[in-house]
Amino acid sequence: MEIDLNKIIFFGCGNIAQALILGLLRAKISNKKILVINKNPMHDVFLKKYGIKRIYTNDLGKYKDHRDILFLAVKPKDIRVALDQLRLSNYSGIVCSLAAGINLNKISKSLSSDMVVRAMPTTASAFGLGNSAIYSDAPKSLKLTLVKRILEKVGSVLVLKQEKDMHGFTAAIGSGQAFLMKLLIEYDIELSKIANAKKRKEILINFIKSLVDHLKNDGFEKAIQKIASKKGTTEAGLDTLKKLRGNTILQETFKATKIRSKEIENEFK
Repeated sequence: MEIDLNKIIFFGCGNIAQALILGLLRAKISNKKILVINKNPMHDVFLKKYGIKRIYTNDLGKYKDHRDILFLAVKPKDIRVALDQLRLSNYSGIVCSLAAGINLNKISKSLSSDMVVRAMPTTASAFGLGNSAIYSDAPKSLKLTLVKRILEKVGSVLVLKQEKDMHGFTAAIGSGQAFLMKLLIEYDIELSKIANAKKRKEILINFIKSLVDHLKNDGFEKAIQKIASKKGTTEAGLDTLKKLRGNTILQETFKATKIRSKEIENEFK
């Protein structure tokens, strides 16, 4: 279904904003529909490369169509200033906050607007393989529908029933991908002992691709059982992983992420 919208505006042009822009362009969304408020000169090269128009905060008052969507793509530490500027700009379209840990009610109150939703996309949106969570206080509203349609252009979308679940999504999906990549770096280090960089890259790509088929055909537990043989090398390694409480380490990592997400929420008063 074609997206029924006017303009997609990004307030901020960091990593997640750039990933979404790349994903939207990949999905054949015209660069003429995309506008960016960019305060970091380092991102000007990106905007020029993809023909994205730069606008300024005082331009936002021009956008009053109910189909205009502004992605508030700033870091939590910058949210106060961004909200002040947004409130003073007289922008009246939909606002989708991507700021981790800042709850919907606080943003809505700060903007004196009920046209706000929250979302948490991933950087894989750049490849059309993103995973995004959305939360809205009005589950059947146009604002939610339009934001969902945009994010579906760049990957899979999960609509959350409770805002508190955003903490869990942030930990498992938003941050979790980095934790798994960190483990894959250790995998690559072990490979470096027997293979050159080119061959290691080929092996890693084949391994990562194979995970999709393992998941589709067997699920990871059955796939592990097929790899491990009784009293074999894999079983020895798995036993050591269990003794070192590898699963617990990852669980604690996710827990720390959730705690920080909640702390950010409490810091914004």
